[in-house]
Amino acid sequence: TEVDDADAVAEQVESRYERLEGFQATMVQRVAVDNETETTRATVAFEKGESLRVAYETGPKAGEVTVVENPSAKLFSGERADADAEPAALYGTVAADFVRDNDVVFEGTEQLDGRPTAGFSAPPPAAAPTTRPERRICFDVEKLVSLRIEPTRTEGGQPGNETIRLDNVSLGVHRLNEPRAV
Repeated sequence: TEVDDADAVAEQVESRYERLEGFQATMVQRVAVDNETETTRATVAFEKGESLRVAYETGPKAGEVTVVENPSAKLFSGERADADAEPAALYGTVAADFVRDNDVVFEGTEQLDGRPTAGFSAPPPAAAPTTRPERRICFDVEKLVSLRIEPTRTEGGQPGNETIRLDNVSLGVHRLNEPRAV
């Protein structure tokens, strides 16, 4: 089923963002290119209106902590959205643009680690550059957060697959001083 009502998607994203105070999750990213796989594990904490904190536990950035103050403003600088708008509207605009700029398709529901998810694919339009990735995204239908993102792209002439999973997702405000033990 094609998803083509960008305004409805924007409204849903805005509504969800307005209700969200923050979240914490374990992120596991696997990138496979040319028979080599690299895995990165991190704790991600987002506090609405405050910051996004990524504490890398494994991978090339192991031991590093990245903190982005006011992540909404930084995320949308240079985007088509009005960077002075409220964050909910910014996220809604980006979601709507994503639907307008891609052929988003609802692929159905599935269980992911025991959680009910809704899967969407977003192959780039035929006129898009060949470097633009195809994406598959699974959303937790109860928590309304993405649990898996799978962009597929070409790097250095080689097909590359990436999987970003969010595990142990908890909603609410999380103030972290140290990375969470996993």
